[in-house]
Formats: sequence, structure tokens, C-alpha cells
Amino acid sequence: MHNYKTPSGKSLEKYILGPFTRLENGTYLHDCLEKDVFKLLIDALRMREQDLYKLGGEIAPRSLYSGESLSIASIREFLSGVEKKKGYMPAWWNADKRKECEEFGEKGGNWSNLRKKVVKDEMIKHYGNERIPMQLCMFVEEALGLPAPGTQAGARQVMRSIMISMENNDRPDDKYVSMTNIDVGKFF
Repeated sequence: MHNYKTPSGKSLEKYILGPFTRLENGTYLHDCLEKDVFKLLIDALRMREQDLYKLGGEIAPRSLYSGESLSIASIREFLSGVEKKKGYMPAWWNADKRKECEEFGEKGGNWSNLRKKVVKDEMIKHYGNERIPMQLCMFVEEALGLPAPGTQAGARQVMRSIMISMENNDRPDDKYVSMTNIDVGKFF
């Protein structure tokens, strides 16, 4: 039996325990190391831009998808939105850390790169965790109050409730839950 509360994967210095519970409480980034916060914020934006394009048929303005060479204007707008949600950023977050985050995403050599588009399969492979795209999508949705592209109202809340239940092992022992990654773009 898989324990969904136990962190798994790679690419972060310290994985988030109970990530869906933390999303529900607005504390997803609170105990993360600085570089991990930078990675997660940048990759949340990159995943959002990809989802808008692939699932919603939209092009994120001032991004790679609109023809820019990097999504710096997009990350600045995103960070401004997240910062407005009181308590969502770690206590250490300030204007200097924001600038460091932007610079981190502008560098050409790292994975969390504002010069490169990303797809869900790559994100899963990089982080070694099939739930990271869902976490990042839910983070954006909660932080900015924006629905996920291609979803019905309330669908993410239902899914988050299921994931929290799985993290807490609050399901009957005779129930088996499995995750499947389906890339709808491969079928259409």
C-alpha cells in the first residue's frame, strides 16, 4: 500500500509532507527551502501556461506561448498575484527573494527555466512524482482564485479532498486507489 503522505521523488532538496493538506491550508510553500520555493513557483507558472494552451486553447499573454523569448513578464504578474493572497508565501519572502526567484528562472542552465516550455510528462519525470503537476495546478488555482483550464467548477476541490484523504489514510482498508496519468493531447 502506498503512503501518499510520505514524500517521494527527486529534484527538491526537501519534499513537502502532506502537500494536498498544505494546499488546503494555504501553507504549501511554508516549510520549503528557498531554492525549492523558486523551483515550485516557476514550475507552477510553466505548468499553468502549458495547461492554458493545451487544455484551454488559450495563449498566456507575455509568455513563451505568445512569442516572447522568456516568460519574465508572466512570472512577475504571477508572483504579484500570489503575494496578494495573505499568508500564501513563506515568512521569509520579500522583494529581494522575489528578485532572486525571477533571476533563478531567467538562468539558462536550470530545469525551472522561464525560457523553456514544459509538458506534464516531463514535469513528472523531472520531479519523480506523478502528483506534482496536480499540486502545482491546485496551488495556482488557490493562490490566484483561477479555475484550472478544462475543468468543471468544484472538480479540483473534490480531487483535493480525495488526495487529502489518501494522505491521511482515511479510506477503508478494502478500497484501492491508483493514479493514472492521461495526456489527452496524445489522443486528439
